[in-house]
Amino acid sequence: MMRKSRQVFVNAHVYHSDFRYESRILRCTWSAVNAGGFDRAEIISRHSDKQLKYENVDDSRAVHRLSTPRILNFLGKLGKILSLLMWQARVFFKLLRLRPIVINPHSVEVLPVCVFTAWILRSAVIYDTHELESQKSGAGGVYRKVTAIAERIFCPRCSMIVTVCDPITNWYRERFSTTQVATVRNFPLRSQGLHSPRTGLRRDLGIPVDRTLVIYQGAVGEGRGVRLILETFAANPTLPIELLVLGYGELVQNVIRASTDDPRIHYLPAVAPTEVLSVTSQADIALCLIEGVSLSYEYSLPNKLLEATIAGVPTIVSDLPEMRRFITERNCGWVCRPTIDDFGSLLTRLSIDEIRAKRGAALDASRDMDWEKEVEPVIKRYRELLDKDI
Repeated sequence: MMRKSRQVFVNAHVYHSDFRYESRILRCTWSAVNAGGFDRAEIISRHSDKQLKYENVDDSRAVHRLSTPRILNFLGKLGKILSLLMWQARVFFKLLRLRPIVINPHSVEVLPVCVFTAWILRSAVIYDTHELESQKSGAGGVYRKVTAIAERIFCPRCSMIVTVCDPITNWYRERFSTTQVATVRNFPLRSQGLHSPRTGLRRDLGIPVDRTLVIYQGAVGEGRGVRLILETFAANPTLPIELLVLGYGELVQNVIRASTDDPRIHYLPAVAPTEVLSVTSQADIALCLIEGVSLSYEYSLPNKLLEATIAGVPTIVSDLPEMRRFITERNCGWVCRPTIDDFGSLLTRLSIDEIRAKRGAALDASRDMDWEKEVEPVIKRYRELLDKDI
């Protein structure tokens, strides 16, 4: 095996996406170079049209977007499999050139190649899973079996597993008792704060100051309550509430069509992670109506709930265990069943005084939501691994 001879301490983060708004990875890499002892953090992702193949985030972080032949996109499932395998081969050679001391795979799709490359380089692996990988929403039985096998083989070879909430942490601990598992919730980085120059959201959208504004921000896709939200507004045409959907995904056209028919509904494309808190803070209520269609969603504690809270905005959440616990312990929002009747009834009976009280509770709760404190277990592990390397 190759021996280590490095002058620069590199941390690599690998994720099978085109890397547009992956705020968690940006926070992880920020912490790696500002607190973890690394000189550089390199992000390896997938290339899509109209994107740079190499992009500097700042002086110590960069994104490498790796491409595969476009023709594979027209070969159906076989093409997707071949594209993933070719992309992983490119990841392998990129990692060999970067020679990272620690590799952070951010999904099960990249876990095998990261562990294999780390074995060659005598590097360490910290598996930073964004959800319960083998129980993803929309995943078929074959996918779940394959990912379960992959995790069973490769998780014991990781130096650490990092998850986004305690139920998922407990799930991994039960199955991989010899591997350290830690929870690092998706608290926003306070240095991003509310200091974005973007203001005047209501003015830009033509919303009167006396109208209640609710915001949905994040992935505009299935299983996240987007259809429910639109259907609820359609079923309550006299509801004096404005809706802003902010993000991108497969249901964006549904939102745009609804906004054409209903002047209360507004759509904006996703903004940079540094702007999310600023935009969200200008709403009265945030929405996080995840549907319990998978165990991963059942256990979830979504980014948008945490971002809304730290922005001082109370949130309406689905009646799922982790979100319900978060809201009820802090009294910083409302819990409802994700149905048109329950959601519509809640919106109808909300009062200005109640919204103000919940907003105050959200501001109180935000004081304890500190990414730099939350990520301390990972920073400690980074430093242990660097000490061994030195």
